Amino acid sequence: MRPLFHSSSLCVFARPWLISRHLSYSQQLQASVLPFQRRRMASTPMVQPRVLPTSGFELLNSIEHFEEESLPDYLKERYYPVSLGEVLNSRYQVITKLGFGASSTVWLCRDLHQDRHLILKVHVRSRRQLPEVQISKHLKALHENHVGQKYVRLVLDSFEIEGPHGVHPCILYPPAGIDILDYMQCLEGVHYLRISFE
Repeated sequence: MRPLFHSSSLCVFARPWLISRHLSYSQQLQASVLPFQRRRMASTPMVQPRVLPTSGFELLNSIEHFEEESLPDYLKERYYPVSLGEVLNSRYQVITKLGFGASSTVWLCRDLHQDRHLILKVHVRSRRQLPEVQISKHLKALHENHVGQKYVRLVLDSFEIEGPHGVHPCILYPPAGIDILDYMQCLEGVHYLRISFE
C-alpha cells in the first residue's frame, strides 16, 4: 500500500494554487533577506530534515496503476522509487510529488543547506548527459546581467542517484510560481534566449 495524503497542509493536488502562492511569497521574502543570508551562509549549519506524518491518510492499493504507472510504455524498473521524506544527495528532502511524465517524476523538495524550496526532477535511469544541464551552463556563462535572464528557468544543481536498477539523473530548478506581471515580462526572457544563441 502507498500513502495518498489528504492533510490540508500536504495535499498539493487538491490545491496547487496554495503551493504557488506560498512559494511566490517565500521567494519575495528570500529576495528581501538574501544579502543577509549570503553573509552568514558559511557559518549556518544544515537544517534538520522534517519528520513527515505516517498516518492520517488513505492507503492506495499497490496493485492498481497510479499516475506514471498508467503510461502506455511504463516500466517500473526505469523510475527511481522516490519516498516522501527521503533526503537525496545529502541535501534535498522530498516533500511531495508535483507531477510525472514519460521521462521523469517531479517533486517539491527542501534544500537543507539553504532552507528553501526547490523543484526536483528525477529522470528515468540513463547514463546520457541531460541537455537541460548543458544549456543552463551555456546561458549562465553569457550575459549574466541581462534583464531577461531571471525569466528563464535555469538548472540550479544536478546530480545522479543510484537506484535499484541503474543510475538516475536529477535536476533542481527554482519554483516557477509567477504572477501576471511576470508573464507580461516574459518577452525579456525570449529576447535573452535569442541573443544568447546568435
